[in-house]
Amino acid sequence: DDAVLRLMNKPRFAGYEEDDSPYLAGMDERQGSVDGGLALEWRRGRFGVATTAFADLLGRSNGAEVAVDATWTQPLAGRKVLLTPAVGIEWQNAGLVDYYYGVRPDEALPDRPAYEGEAMLTTRASLSLLWRASPRVTVLALVRADRLDDDVQDSPIVGDRRAVFGMAG
Repeated sequence: DDAVLRLMNKPRFAGYEEDDSPYLAGMDERQGSVDGGLALEWRRGRFGVATTAFADLLGRSNGAEVAVDATWTQPLAGRKVLLTPAVGIEWQNAGLVDYYYGVRPDEALPDRPAYEGEAMLTTRASLSLLWRASPRVTVLALVRADRLDDDVQDSPIVGDRRAVFGMAG
């Protein structure tokens, strides 16, 4: 059994400008931010659980989030490849949800009513692949699907409560 507590920060790339879409015209810009917090990771063999807690360090959303993810790692090709599926949940406070998904009363239009975001719970599933191509080169790929809380669907600027994210490096 291994447990590790880490102090972490991460960029928050969320946000938009009013010229990102004609539907956002007249809305104030929502900026990304930098979040800071803690991560507690526990691993036993191939199974792991990670709990994270982050808060907005720049005070843009006054947001906070807490997440729990469970992983299972399967070594392949003589341990040169690690395949890791994961499932998790993430709670975001009302400040974060309102900042990124809300529509303030002064931004409301007949086809874009005001919406005040409330705390929400997002479920997610992901699959990552780590390939140790050589002692000095490692390749990582990740795909993740999120399902936002039902209530955020009421926001007039949310078109779909599902989101898919991918990266490789």
